[in-house]
Parts: sequence; C-alpha cells; structure tokens
Amino acid sequence: YQDEAKQLFEIALKDEAASVKARVRNILKKGF
Repeated sequence: YQDEAKQLFEIALKDEAASVKARVRNILKKGF
C-alpha cells in the first residue's frame, strides 16, 4: 500500500512540475 501511495505521489509531483514548467514557458513567451 505504501509503495503504491509513493508511486502516485511521485507521478503527481512529476505532473505538477510539468504544468509549472509549461506555465513558466507561457509567461516567458508573453514577456519577450
């Protein structure tokens, strides 16, 4: 159970990181 939860948590963090990067990229595009 714990390993599964850890896996889900890591996937969520990766998804969050990807969306944050996309947001930063969009901001940079608008800024320049």
